[in-house]
Amino acid sequence: MKAKRTRTSGTRRRLSLAICVAAIVVTLPAGCATLRFWRAVPKIAVQARFFPRAEQQAAYRRALRSPQAVAAYRFLQASRALTAAAMGRATPAQLETQLDQVLAGTTASQLGRLQRAAARLWELHQAGAPPDQRWTAVRPYLEGIERGDFAHLLDDLLAALTREYGAAGLGPGTACTLAQWAVGHDHGPFLQRFVGDLDEMIAQRRHAGDTAAARTCRTVRNRLLRQWVLDPGPPTLRLLAADLLADTLERDGAPREQAQAIAANLRQWRNRYRAEIARRPLDVLAAYQKPALAPRASQTLTTRAALTVWLAVALAVAALLTIGLAPWLFRAIAPPNDRRMFLAGAAAAIVVAVGGILWIALRPDLIRADFRADCSALRYCPVSPLVAALLVLVLIAVASRLTRKTAGGRAHRLGAVAAGTWLMLAVTLWGAAIAAEAARRDYERATAAACNAPLAALLGETQATSLLAPLRAWQP
Repeated sequence: MKAKRTRTSGTRRRLSLAICVAAIVVTLPAGCATLRFWRAVPKIAVQARFFPRAEQQAAYRRALRSPQAVAAYRFLQASRALTAAAMGRATPAQLETQLDQVLAGTTASQLGRLQRAAARLWELHQAGAPPDQRWTAVRPYLEGIERGDFAHLLDDLLAALTREYGAAGLGPGTACTLAQWAVGHDHGPFLQRFVGDLDEMIAQRRHAGDTAAARTCRTVRNRLLRQWVLDPGPPTLRLLAADLLADTLERDGAPREQAQAIAANLRQWRNRYRAEIARRPLDVLAAYQKPALAPRASQTLTTRAALTVWLAVALAVAALLTIGLAPWLFRAIAPPNDRRMFLAGAAAAIVVAVGGILWIALRPDLIRADFRADCSALRYCPVSPLVAALLVLVLIAVASRLTRKTAGGRAHRLGAVAAGTWLMLAVTLWGAAIAAEAARRDYERATAAACNAPLAALLGETQATSLLAPLRAWQP
């Protein structure tokens, strides 16, 4: 009898050891897959690769290889200098020097001439010059380019930056959104001020009876705004140009009916875009949180990423509990039916996984809040991981109690159930990490497609094209 008990105890110890070793073996690739997925998540990938400012600047410099990208960058610098001067951070002489440096040799577009005209208008406004003197100063910049090309060339710069960020290891969608963030919004303040200055100049020239000068200013203004609405570029800049153009057409459009129709379409285009953006959820895993460009792909990625966190926390709790109870798990006392305990642990793991899926599906707002949490205070820490930890502890305790009729002490039962839970959770986490990585790749593809054509992605290609058709047919 004693020999039989010894053999049974040895068998039990070998089974316990086999389960624990299997759990460790499966946990290693599951952990590697989860870690690999999270390192590629946009929010983490950008912080890991581009958080140092020197890295961002180096990538930006590498992107400035084509003449169009260089010209676009110089135009941005000129707009930035004009904004700084308007805010009192530069004198007229300093502004003139900066523009000479950044616009020297830039002939890809006539935008540089308009920026120089804006600088002269600002300088004369600061000096309190009379209206006639202002027109005389900017006349050489505006006359002769009424049919000019005022392209900002930002699409070329965005494409170059996207390629550089992609070569650095970012996904195509993340690279595109990061490029848009890096380009910034420097043209917006310039456009608003310059259009306002031209409106003032038009009113002054009309009042002085100089209809030719007023017509020149109006043509340049309208062609600039029309081109910046139609040219590919950041949506915010295109919408700003559309808003300004709608205002000007409603004031002095000609012919009147055509101008009113174009203005109405521009406002409808802008309002539909804003309404669509407002109803979209935040892309909480993006490098910079903003409304999701591909909401379905973003939601799938968020859901699967949350499930990997849920399962990883539950696995860590089960593993720590197993390790803590290892002395009782491997102690040779009575010969309990360990198989039943391990199966109970596996069932508990399945309930944990299903509970996580239900929790994520029923609490999407809480999941997004968890991903935005910064733990700056206890109440700002994520909630879902705590729920996962408590759930796995409760289920292990319940499962061990349901197997209390088997031989063995309470600590042994808890350890055996925890080991079974650990093994099954490791298998589940491995599968969840693989599914999450597939969702991340789909997200990158969908976000890249939407980022390259954001207005068409939001409004639909047909609607976006039809609303702008009258503007394309109109020639100021």
